[in-house]
Amino acid sequence: MKYYAFLESLSVGDYMELIQQGLEWIKFGEIVSKDTRIFIKPNLTFPIYRPGVMTNPQAIEAAILAIREYTPNIFIGDADSGGYNRFSMDEVYKETDIWQFTERYVMQLVNLSRVERRTIFFQCSGRRFSLELPRLLTDEIDLLISMPVPKMHTNMVVSLAFKNQWGCISEPRDRLRLHPYLKHVLLEVNKTVKAKVVIMDGRYGLNMNSPIRGHPVELNWILVTNDLGAADRLACELM
Repeated sequence: MKYYAFLESLSVGDYMELIQQGLEWIKFGEIVSKDTRIFIKPNLTFPIYRPGVMTNPQAIEAAILAIREYTPNIFIGDADSGGYNRFSMDEVYKETDIWQFTERYVMQLVNLSRVERRTIFFQCSGRRFSLELPRLLTDEIDLLISMPVPKMHTNMVVSLAFKNQWGCISEPRDRLRLHPYLKHVLLEVNKTVKAKVVIMDGRYGLNMNSPIRGHPVELNWILVTNDLGAADRLACELM
Protein backbone atom coordinates (compact mmCIF):
# COMPACT_ATOMS: atom_id res chain seq x y z
CA MET A 1 0.00 0.00 0.00
CA LYS A 2 1.20 3.48 -0.80
CA TYR A 3 0.16 7.04 -0.14
CA TYR A 4 1.47 10.31 -1.43
CA ALA A 5 0.36 13.90 -1.00
CA PHE A 6 1.62 17.34 -1.87
CA LEU A 7 3.09 19.91 0.52
CA GLU A 8 2.57 23.64 0.43
CA SER A 9 5.06 24.69 3.11
CA LEU A 10 7.89 23.42 5.31
CA SER A 11 6.27 23.55 8.75
CA VAL A 12 6.34 20.58 11.13
CA GLY A 13 2.54 20.74 11.25
CA ASP A 14 2.15 20.36 7.49
CA TYR A 15 4.56 17.45 7.44
CA MET A 16 2.88 15.80 10.41
CA GLU A 17 -0.64 16.00 9.01
CA LEU A 18 0.38 14.30 5.77
CA ILE A 19 2.51 11.67 7.51
CA GLN A 20 -0.42 10.88 9.81
CA GLN A 21 -2.69 10.44 6.80
CA GLY A 22 -0.09 8.22 5.13
CA LEU A 23 0.31 5.98 8.18
CA GLU A 24 -3.46 5.62 8.43
CA TRP A 25 -3.64 4.76 4.72
CA ILE A 26 -1.12 1.90 5.04
CA LYS A 27 -2.91 0.68 8.21
CA PHE A 28 0.17 1.28 10.33
CA GLY A 29 -1.83 0.40 13.45
CA GLU A 30 -2.10 -3.18 12.19
CA ILE A 31 1.67 -3.37 11.69
CA VAL A 32 2.75 -2.07 15.10
CA SER A 33 1.59 -2.08 18.72
CA LYS A 34 2.45 0.08 21.73
CA ASP A 35 5.37 -2.28 22.45
CA THR A 36 6.88 -2.17 18.95
CA ARG A 37 10.45 -0.84 18.88
CA ILE A 38 10.91 1.40 15.84
CA PHE A 39 14.08 2.81 14.34
CA ILE A 40 13.80 5.85 12.07
CA LYS A 41 16.58 6.02 9.49
CA PRO A 42 16.82 9.46 7.86
CA ASN A 43 19.33 10.43 5.19
CA LEU A 44 21.94 12.66 6.88
CA THR A 45 24.75 12.75 4.36
CA PHE A 46 26.13 16.25 4.91
CA PRO A 47 27.45 18.09 7.99
CA ILE A 48 24.70 20.75 7.79
CA TYR A 49 21.19 20.62 6.38
CA ARG A 50 21.02 20.99 2.60
CA PRO A 51 17.66 20.78 0.76
CA GLY A 52 17.58 17.79 -1.57
CA VAL A 53 20.71 16.30 -0.03
CA MET A 54 19.31 15.16 3.30
CA THR A 55 16.05 14.58 5.13
CA ASN A 56 14.61 17.79 6.49
CA PRO A 57 14.83 17.85 10.34
CA GLN A 58 11.26 19.15 10.37
CA ALA A 59 10.13 16.03 8.51
CA ILE A 60 11.99 13.88 11.05
CA GLU A 61 10.34 15.71 13.95
CA ALA A 62 6.92 15.33 12.33
CA ALA A 63 7.52 11.59 11.83
CA ILE A 64 8.43 11.21 15.50
CA LEU A 65 5.22 12.97 16.54
CA ALA A 66 3.09 10.85 14.20
CA ILE A 67 4.70 7.55 15.23
CA ARG A 68 4.38 8.36 18.95
CA GLU A 69 0.63 7.99 18.50
CA TYR A 70 1.29 4.27 17.96
CA THR A 71 4.32 3.49 20.14
CA PRO A 72 6.69 5.46 22.43
CA ASN A 73 9.61 3.13 21.67
CA ILE A 74 11.44 5.18 19.05
CA PHE A 75 15.10 5.27 18.06
CA ILE A 76 16.55 7.49 15.41
CA GLY A 77 19.97 7.64 13.85
CA ASP A 78 22.52 7.26 11.09
CA ALA A 79 26.16 6.22 10.82
CA ASP A 80 29.21 8.42 10.34
CA SER A 81 29.54 9.58 6.77
CA GLY A 82 31.52 7.28 4.54
CA GLY A 83 33.41 8.01 1.36
CA TYR A 84 36.67 9.89 1.42
CA ASN A 85 35.44 12.84 3.49
CA ARG A 86 34.37 11.24 6.73
CA PHE A 87 32.54 13.30 9.34
CA SER A 88 30.91 12.40 12.62
CA MET A 89 27.16 11.91 12.80
CA ASP A 90 27.28 13.38 16.31
CA GLU A 91 28.29 16.70 14.75
CA VAL A 92 25.42 16.48 12.27
CA TYR A 93 22.97 16.00 15.15
CA LYS A 94 24.31 19.19 16.74
CA GLU A 95 24.37 21.30 13.58
CA THR A 96 20.81 20.32 12.60
CA ASP A 97 19.43 20.47 16.18
CA ILE A 98 18.22 16.88 15.86
CA TRP A 99 19.86 16.21 19.25
CA GLN A 100 17.08 18.26 20.86
CA PHE A 101 14.49 15.63 19.91
CA THR A 102 15.96 13.31 22.55
CA GLU A 103 14.83 15.46 25.45
CA ARG A 104 11.77 16.90 23.78
CA TYR A 105 10.19 13.56 22.88
CA VAL A 106 11.91 11.07 25.23
CA MET A 107 13.39 8.96 22.45
CA GLN A 108 16.88 7.66 21.76
CA LEU A 109 19.26 9.27 19.27
CA VAL A 110 21.94 6.86 18.10
CA ASN A 111 25.18 7.10 16.17
CA LEU A 112 25.26 3.75 14.37
CA SER A 113 29.05 3.90 14.14
CA ARG A 114 29.31 3.97 17.95
CA VAL A 115 27.16 1.01 18.99
CA GLU A 116 27.80 -2.71 19.43
CA ARG A 117 27.97 -4.65 16.18
CA ARG A 118 27.07 -8.10 14.89
CA THR A 119 28.66 -9.77 11.88
CA ILE A 120 26.44 -11.11 9.12
CA PHE A 121 27.56 -13.34 6.24
CA PHE A 122 26.22 -13.57 2.69
CA GLN A 123 27.11 -14.89 -0.76
CA CYS A 124 27.65 -12.70 -3.82
CA SER A 125 29.12 -13.62 -7.21
CA GLY A 126 30.34 -16.92 -5.82
CA ARG A 127 32.16 -15.25 -2.93
CA ARG A 128 31.41 -15.23 0.78
CA PHE A 129 31.31 -11.80 2.41
CA SER A 130 31.13 -10.63 6.01
CA LEU A 131 29.73 -7.33 7.19
CA GLU A 132 29.32 -5.71 10.59
CA LEU A 133 25.94 -4.12 11.30
CA PRO A 134 24.63 -2.44 14.46
CA ARG A 135 23.24 -5.02 16.87
CA LEU A 136 20.51 -2.52 17.69
CA LEU A 137 19.15 -2.96 14.16
CA THR A 138 19.78 -6.69 13.77
CA ASP A 139 18.57 -7.90 17.17
CA GLU A 140 16.82 -5.22 19.22
CA ILE A 141 14.30 -3.36 17.07
CA ASP A 142 11.12 -4.71 15.48
CA LEU A 143 10.80 -2.36 12.51
CA LEU A 144 12.90 0.17 10.59
CA ILE A 145 11.27 3.14 8.90
CA SER A 146 13.34 4.54 6.05
CA MET A 147 13.17 8.33 5.56
CA PRO A 148 15.11 9.04 2.35
CA VAL A 149 15.18 11.98 -0.03
CA PRO A 150 14.58 11.39 -3.77
CA LYS A 151 17.91 11.88 -5.57
CA MET A 152 19.64 11.08 -8.78
CA HIS A 153 22.80 9.05 -8.11
CA THR A 154 26.03 8.65 -10.07
CA ASN A 155 26.35 4.95 -9.25
CA MET A 156 22.80 3.69 -8.68
CA VAL A 157 20.95 6.08 -11.07
CA VAL A 158 18.57 6.93 -8.20
CA SER A 159 18.99 6.95 -4.42
CA LEU A 160 15.69 6.21 -2.70
CA ALA A 161 14.30 3.88 -0.01
CA PHE A 162 16.51 0.82 -0.58
CA LYS A 163 19.69 2.89 -0.93
CA ASN A 164 19.01 4.82 2.28
CA GLN A 165 19.98 1.78 4.39
CA TRP A 166 23.54 1.96 3.04
CA GLY A 167 23.97 4.30 5.99
CA CYS A 168 23.13 1.45 8.38
CA ILE A 169 26.60 0.01 7.78
CA SER A 170 28.55 1.02 10.87
CA GLU A 171 32.01 1.31 9.38
CA PRO A 172 32.48 3.84 6.53
CA ARG A 173 35.46 1.87 5.22
CA ASP A 174 33.15 -1.10 4.64
CA ARG A 175 30.98 1.05 2.39
CA LEU A 176 33.99 1.89 0.25
CA ARG A 177 35.13 -1.74 0.20
CA LEU A 178 31.73 -3.05 -0.85
CA HIS A 179 30.83 -0.43 -3.46
CA PRO A 180 31.44 -2.87 -6.37
CA TYR A 181 28.73 -5.13 -4.88
CA LEU A 182 26.43 -2.35 -3.74
CA LYS A 183 23.10 -3.69 -5.01
CA HIS A 184 23.71 -7.14 -3.52
CA VAL A 185 24.84 -5.72 -0.19
CA LEU A 186 21.84 -3.39 -0.04
CA LEU A 187 19.48 -6.35 -0.38
CA GLU A 188 21.15 -8.16 2.53
CA VAL A 189 21.24 -5.06 4.71
CA ASN A 190 17.58 -4.20 4.13
CA LYS A 191 16.48 -7.73 5.00
CA THR A 192 18.63 -7.86 8.12
CA VAL A 193 17.64 -4.50 9.60
CA LYS A 194 13.90 -5.13 9.10
CA ALA A 195 13.29 -2.20 6.75
CA LYS A 196 9.55 -2.34 6.03
CA VAL A 197 8.02 1.15 5.97
CA VAL A 198 8.99 4.28 4.05
CA ILE A 199 8.28 7.94 4.76
CA MET A 200 10.01 9.72 1.88
CA ASP A 201 10.66 13.44 2.24
CA GLY A 202 9.92 14.68 -1.25
CA ARG A 203 9.80 18.38 -0.38
CA TYR A 204 13.02 18.64 -2.37
CA GLY A 205 14.85 16.23 -4.64
CA LEU A 206 18.37 16.36 -6.01
CA ASN A 207 19.28 16.40 -9.68
CA MET A 208 22.56 15.88 -11.53
CA ASN A 209 25.64 14.57 -9.72
CA SER A 210 24.28 13.54 -6.33
CA PRO A 211 24.04 12.10 -3.62
CA ILE A 212 25.83 15.12 -2.13
CA ARG A 213 26.52 17.50 -4.99
CA GLY A 214 23.76 18.48 -7.35
CA HIS A 215 20.91 20.88 -7.94
CA PRO A 216 17.98 20.83 -5.47
CA VAL A 217 14.61 20.54 -7.16
CA GLU A 218 11.37 21.58 -5.47
CA LEU A 219 9.01 18.58 -5.65
CA ASN A 220 6.57 19.22 -2.78
CA TRP A 221 5.38 15.72 -1.96
CA ILE A 222 5.44 13.17 0.85
CA LEU A 223 5.35 9.44 0.09
CA VAL A 224 4.39 6.78 2.65
CA THR A 225 4.39 3.04 1.91
CA ASN A 226 4.63 -0.32 3.66
CA ASP A 227 6.85 -1.70 0.88
CA LEU A 228 10.29 -0.43 -0.10
CA GLY A 229 9.98 -1.60 -3.70
CA ALA A 230 6.66 0.18 -4.10
CA ALA A 231 8.21 3.32 -2.62
CA ASP A 232 11.08 3.32 -5.09
CA ARG A 233 8.86 2.55 -8.07
CA LEU A 234 6.38 5.29 -7.28
CA ALA A 235 9.11 7.78 -6.40
CA CYS A 236 10.66 7.20 -9.83
CA GLU A 237 7.32 7.93 -11.46
CA LEU A 238 6.86 11.09 -9.40
CA MET A 239 10.40 12.24 -10.19
